[in-house]
Amino acid sequence: MRHSAERFRPLVVLLALAITTCAVIEPPTGGPEDTEPPIIVEYSPRPDSTGVSRETSVRIAFSEDLDSESFKNRVRFYPPVEFDRVTVKGNRLEIRFRELLPETTFCVLLAAGFKDHHGVRSSRNEQFYFATSDSIERGQLSGHILFKSKLDSISVVKAFEIRADTAINVFKQEESRIAFTERDGSFRLRALPADSSRYLLWAFRDETGDGKYTSGKDFSLLFGDTLLLTTDKTTIDGLVINVIDPNEPGSVQGRVINESGIDELAMIRFDPLLPGEPPLLAVADTTGHFKLIKVRPGGYLFSAFLDIAPDSVCGSYPDPLDSTATLQEPCFEMPDTLVIGPGESKTLEPVLLQR
Repeated sequence: MRHSAERFRPLVVLLALAITTCAVIEPPTGGPEDTEPPIIVEYSPRPDSTGVSRETSVRIAFSEDLDSESFKNRVRFYPPVEFDRVTVKGNRLEIRFRELLPETTFCVLLAAGFKDHHGVRSSRNEQFYFATSDSIERGQLSGHILFKSKLDSISVVKAFEIRADTAINVFKQEESRIAFTERDGSFRLRALPADSSRYLLWAFRDETGDGKYTSGKDFSLLFGDTLLLTTDKTTIDGLVINVIDPNEPGSVQGRVINESGIDELAMIRFDPLLPGEPPLLAVADTTGHFKLIKVRPGGYLFSAFLDIAPDSVCGSYPDPLDSTATLQEPCFEMPDTLVIGPGESKTLEPVLLQR
């Protein structure tokens, strides 16, 4: 029996090895999960091409096959032209036009959100330029967008060309160009006509990331100056647009110098011009300094006084030497309205209290 067992031992070992080999778990077929969004690998016309045929179509190839439905309403041209059709086949996007293109510079935008055939969405807004004329327009506007005074990476900037006798409505009018801020808050609007064209810039913080302004949710700001681009001045750089929350509280600080000879801490009072709003009150410290935080934007009447008769208003108090007489509390009243802007931190000039 011993010899029989030894004779079958190699067979047992081989069976064990076979079972072990069969138990090895292999990765599922098809390779690793696709997590990379599609990227552009080829353009036609090539970016910044000039003298492009007015009969051209635009063809863009990507790194992988695409989800055709995801390109709906994401293809835009500046200046606008009428499309004949936009088709997606495999990894290629083609844009055809109904009529001959005019002789000008075009900006092509693929708005973020298009997907590959695995459903992986691109978060980038892709833009490129070409010209059916003999040169690319040279106009450029660039700068930074801030939100609450900090560089903002999710803002959108729209440029509107101002034409004679035309009022600009940024909520309804089609923009002449659009730009999206980079991680450092910078933006650049390029290839703009610089033939004495005038532009207004409007920026908003794009919370939803769809490139569209959402009323009641996105904060916006219209840049105050009209920007003029000419053949002698084709570029304006260093623009700063500080988008604000119109309800963002501000703060006010200052100092009261008490030379009245009365040992009393100064009372600070801000009376809102808005009817029904309660006054804001604070007491200066022993050095006369004060600071009010969370001051709602708006106009205020500012006063500082020694509140000897503790009623929180600038008034009179009984004369300690004559019970039938009253004395005026040392008081300062600012003659002009104090205006606090959204998120503004304002420091007032020192005020003097005398007897």
